Amino acid sequence: MAKKEYFRMRRTRPVDDAVPRLKDHKVPVIELICRVCDRHSAHERNLLVKAFGASVSFAEIRRRIVSRHVV
Repeated sequence: MAKKEYFRMRRTRPVDDAVPRLKDHKVPVIELICRVCDRHSAHERNLLVKAFGASVSFAEIRRRIVSRHVV
């Protein structure tokens, strides 16, 4: 009998279903607001999906965007 091969994908981080994710919000424009630094921006959802993927959390999007703007 031949041995079956399986492709297994491991998650690099634990997934918390209570965290809001991009795939949960279907509005065409998403506004990100930081109350601490008073920074705000609006992004088209489809561009965010292309850049980060639909399953990314908003916290991760914020971290990646802020890391690009640090002076």
